[in-house]
Amino acid sequence: MNDSNNLIYEDNMILKNIIAIIAAILCFSLSVCFAAAPNSNNPDNTAILATSIDTRNAWARPSISTTIGKRNNSAIYLEIVNNSDTNYNLVNVSSEVANKVELHKSFVDEKGVSKMVQLDKLVIPAKTSAILQPGGMHIMLLDLKTTLKVGDKFDLLLYFDNNIKKVVQVEVKTQ
Repeated sequence: MNDSNNLIYEDNMILKNIIAIIAAILCFSLSVCFAAAPNSNNPDNTAILATSIDTRNAWARPSISTTIGKRNNSAIYLEIVNNSDTNYNLVNVSSEVANKVELHKSFVDEKGVSKMVQLDKLVIPAKTSAILQPGGMHIMLLDLKTTLKVGDKFDLLLYFDNNIKKVVQVEVKTQ
């Protein structure tokens, strides 16, 4: 081959390699998009969660005011059961009855003082349950929009990783 044919051949090979790289990048990008996109038949993944996560005995305390002039607070307790072979992380909670809803854990420190800390997430290992109860893990309803009285019912939204959510009906009781 002469020099001009070699240059054309090398230019064609470079062009083919560039096209192959672009095609590979496009395929990877599309696969990431489809993996991250919600299932069109199941936009919020609730059907998957319906068989994976159960909740039991969801209840909230009647609202209490800790300081005169401050809004009322309450706490929610329940059992979250993970029936799947996969760990789930509860990463957020919300409810229309409160301006702020947080995951919390109560404990007694080394001096015997009761304390409470906010949790970033609650891991529910496969085939186990997490029990949210007085004196332990619970969900705080802060700055309530309404007074919660015994017998009232409201919805709580549990948000798990992978954009999975579950609606739980909560009843207000004394225990």
